[in-house]
This record gives sequence, C-alpha cells and structure tokens, in this order.
Amino acid sequence: MESRIIKVQVEGGLGNHLFQYAAGKYLAEKTGSRLVIDTSRIGHGMTNHGYYLNLLFRDFYEATLSSENFRFFELLKFKERVISYLLRRNIYARNLVYKIFKIYFSDEIGFDERLFRLKKPVAIRGYFQTWKFADQLKASNKLIPEMSNPSEWFKVMKTLAGEVKPVIVHIRRGDYRLMAADFGLLSKSYYVNAINSLPSHLKQREIWVFSNEIDFAKEMFQFETDYDFRFISPPDDSNPAESLLLMSYGFAHIIANSTFSYWGSYLSENSEITIAPAKWFKALSDPKDLYDPKWILEESIWEDEKSF
Repeated sequence: MESRIIKVQVEGGLGNHLFQYAAGKYLAEKTGSRLVIDTSRIGHGMTNHGYYLNLLFRDFYEATLSSENFRFFELLKFKERVISYLLRRNIYARNLVYKIFKIYFSDEIGFDERLFRLKKPVAIRGYFQTWKFADQLKASNKLIPEMSNPSEWFKVMKTLAGEVKPVIVHIRRGDYRLMAADFGLLSKSYYVNAINSLPSHLKQREIWVFSNEIDFAKEMFQFETDYDFRFISPPDDSNPAESLLLMSYGFAHIIANSTFSYWGSYLSENSEITIAPAKWFKALSDPKDLYDPKWILEESIWEDEKSF
C-alpha cells in the first residue's frame, strides 16, 4: 500500500457513507495523506442502497475490486474473505489484521478515539457515527457538498427552499420495517410532539416532509390541519443524494433515527433548530457521541410492533 494513503471501505447507505467519509477525510487531513474510498463492499450487506457519495464530494480517489484480471480478482476476493473472517473473530484477530494488512476495524458504532492514533498508511472499516470527525472538517471549511449534475427538479426545489425557508421532517420506514424490533419505527406521536415544540415563527412555515414511504407520511399528518405540509416526491431522474442535500437547505429539522436525515440536518448552514429522537435505537445501544451537542432531543415514541 502506498505510504501516503488513507483508505475507507464504505458500506451501508449514503448516510453511513458520509460518516465513513468524514472519518477518513479527517484522518487523511491529519496525516497529510490521499483519501481513497473503497466501494468493494457496496451491496454486500443486509441492504443495498447504492453509491452516491461521489455526487456530493469529489476530493478523493475511488478503488474497488476489478474483474478485468480474473486470477488477480479471485485472489483479492479470497483475501477479502480471510480478512472479513478475522475481523469478526475477536480483538486479537483484529490486531493481527491491523499489523499484517494495515486494516483497522472499529468495534465502536459511534466515536472511536483510537482513530486519532492511527498512522498512515491504513485502511479503516467501521461506521464512525459521530459528529466529532465531521466538526473538525467543518471548522476548516472542508465539508461543503456540491451536487454533481443536478436535475431540473433539484434546481427548482433548491430555489424554492431559499424562498419559503421550510421546516424539514424526515420519516424513515421502508427497510426499517425488517429491523423494527431493534432499530424501531418512530410513531406519529414523536413527530407531532416535535412539531408542536417548535418556536411559533417556525410553526408558520411550510413543513416539507421527506420519506421513503411518502403515502404513509401523508396519512400520518392528514388530520394535522394547523400546519402547512408539503410532501416531497422526487421524480425518477432524481437520486437520494439530491433529496439529502435538499433537506440541508431547510431552516429547521425534525429527523428520524436515520443517518440519512442526520446528514440532511448536519450539512445545513441555515438550520435554526434540529430536533432528534432522544433514543436512537429502540433495543440497541446508541452510538457513542452521536448527537451534535446543539441539537434538541425529543422523547422517542415507537410504533407498536404489532401494527405493521
């Protein structure tokens, strides 16, 4: 491995990719290294949400397994299987992987202070769900996304957001149904309580609702007639990166227990307030140092698991 490289192996969806990118970018800046994003694990987890990180940031190189040389490709895949097996074993096996292959596996979902002590070259794998690495980049203006090849819909909606200064609400469902016992589905009560707790001047704004089940979201708020809701349905030629970045143009945020809406708020330069669920996971330990200290936490009220 080249001596001036920090490689990040991304997995999960765009929200997780942004956490992984922030951790890798921080480490690359700290060590004066090039950042490489390894996409070889995209689509190999429980879900496949695609890869859109390069539509928001382009200050890195990309690498993946290549099938052009079949024998070399098979060797790389075998090496990956061996490393993945060792990383799942225990701390001693993970230390062995770090010493031999220079791959660091974080067993913390959130903030991992050991990242500060890693030396180049190194590849890192983990979720790194914390504001701390991103804040280091923000402070030096090195976390400014820009949409690549935006759709006409995105351009129109971005302009409209600047005019109406909306409140953003994100409702995460979809694949969360399959993991509801552990992750939890936030109920209507959580969202209504959060909206009701907004300052009076924000309650008068348009509330833009984003969801991967937008029809469900419409039903959720159909009797909440005191507020002006706009339900956002991106066209087919849009992509998830556009929705996430569009959320960042809001002036207040009510987020789900989702890394997607986390970043929709965190990347905002205009948000007056962010309200987040006080418990991130229903039945799992929450990531260490997940929440931006400026955010306001609202009681997490979960849907009854028998209701879906």
